[in-house]
Amino acid sequence: MFKKVGMGIVSAATVLIVGFGLSNTALADLKTEDLYEYQEWEPNNTLETADDFGLNGVVFGNFDTEGDKVDVYKFKAETTNLAYFSLGIKNWTKNDYNLYLLDEKGIVLAKSEAEKTSSLEDFIYKVKKDQTYYIKVVAKERGSQTTTKYTLKAFSEGNYTIPEWLE
Repeated sequence: MFKKVGMGIVSAATVLIVGFGLSNTALADLKTEDLYEYQEWEPNNTLETADDFGLNGVVFGNFDTEGDKVDVYKFKAETTNLAYFSLGIKNWTKNDYNLYLLDEKGIVLAKSEAEKTSSLEDFIYKVKKDQTYYIKVVAKERGSQTTTKYTLKAFSEGNYTIPEWLE
C-alpha cells in the first residue's frame, strides 16, 4: 500500500525544474500508486487540527457532512526545492473547490481558485528546508450535500523522507 516514490517522480520533477514546463503529459508519469498514502481524520478544519501530510504523498479526502467545507493538512519540507500541488475534484461541474498553501501563521503563499472550469486545481511553489507548511482544501460550492470526494497530491524532488509513523 505504501510505496517509495519511483522514476515517475524524477521525470516529472525534472520538468518542474527546467522552466516550469508542466503539462498533463509530463505529469502522467506520476502515478498515485507511486506516492505515500496519508489518511484524512476529522476534525482537520484548522491549522491546529491539521492532518499530517508530506511531499510525495497523496490523500483521498472527502467532505461528508453538510457543514464540512474545509480540510487542512501539514508538512515539513526536508529540502529547499520546487514542489507541485494538485487537487483532483470528483464531479467538478457541480463542485467548486479551491486549493491553498499557507505558512505557519496561516498566510496564503500560493493558491488555485479555478471557477468550475477544470477538474484540477494546481500550483507550483518553492518550499524551503525545515519550514512547516499547510495545505488547505476549501469547498467553495458543493453541488451535493452527500459525500464529495477529492484527491490531493504533492511532490517535490529530494523530499523523500518517510514519516516516522509509516516506518
